[in-house]
Amino acid sequence: MRIFNTPNYDFIRWRWYAIVISSVVILAGLGGIVQRGLPLGIDFSGGTILVVKFADEVFEDQIRNAIEVIPGEKVVQQYGDLDDHEILVRLPQMEATEEGANLSQGADQIVEAIQGAGLPDFEVISTEIVGPVIGADLQQKGIYATLASIIGITLYIAFRFRPSFALGAIAATFHDILVTLTFLTFFGYELSLNVVAAILTITGYSVNDTIVIFGGEFGRTSDSQGSAGRDHNPNAFTTWFAGGGFKGGALYGASDEFGYKSVEKRVNAHDIQATVLHLMGLDHEKLTYRFNGRDFRLTDVEGDVLHEILA
Repeated sequence: MRIFNTPNYDFIRWRWYAIVISSVVILAGLGGIVQRGLPLGIDFSGGTILVVKFADEVFEDQIRNAIEVIPGEKVVQQYGDLDDHEILVRLPQMEATEEGANLSQGADQIVEAIQGAGLPDFEVISTEIVGPVIGADLQQKGIYATLASIIGITLYIAFRFRPSFALGAIAATFHDILVTLTFLTFFGYELSLNVVAAILTITGYSVNDTIVIFGGEFGRTSDSQGSAGRDHNPNAFTTWFAGGGFKGGALYGASDEFGYKSVEKRVNAHDIQATVLHLMGLDHEKLTYRFNGRDFRLTDVEGDVLHEILA
């Protein structure tokens, strides 16, 4: 389905607006985190998780109404298959628990509340109680895991490609992570192990989606013409790509035995531009930009997407 019949995107024109919007969002999120702190889930703050199995079908709203008398924010959700009639209940850590009270107090309160609500017979099949010390330990490990992944990616890109590439990739990754944390804070989501896993996934995908292109204006001849070294060769040279949807280990095209001319599957700059635009979700035949009063295409009247080198 065609949405835009004559797309004309001036990306560079809006770069400062995008930077300002991103900065405002990130600064607002950091301000909220500094003021209120991150809402920590049971994995980090401590609390109680119960899995209760009922003899007959019950609904989540019935459980919520039954445990309404227990203070604090509670989470009730279906657990396992519907036919098993199992419900998972989560309670945050209570103030009394932090002062040294019995860690099973929350579990006992849940059981008493359900028993007093006249619901079908049930049994507690699983109880998980996370104390404040364990919660702090998990919080520290989660931070270390995130930092370790970012540092590892930075070192890999710095040694495999260039340090400047690493700085750009990590800056983009931190941007994605900070924006994600901002929205988590705004909408009140708890920081749990699942969220940490999602942040680590964002860290990986932010780099994997980056397209790295290594090439030049000219190649070099295989022989020397004078004392100044090998001459420029515009007829055959190599460009390689990584990440962003390119197929790893793929070879495309070949030169003659002397590396002087391309003789197989010749590729020009417009083919490369068309392929990169394709990976960015743009059709090079429809993308135009205004210059000197008329619309131009980046690939002019040429350019084919090189599908054979795409994953």
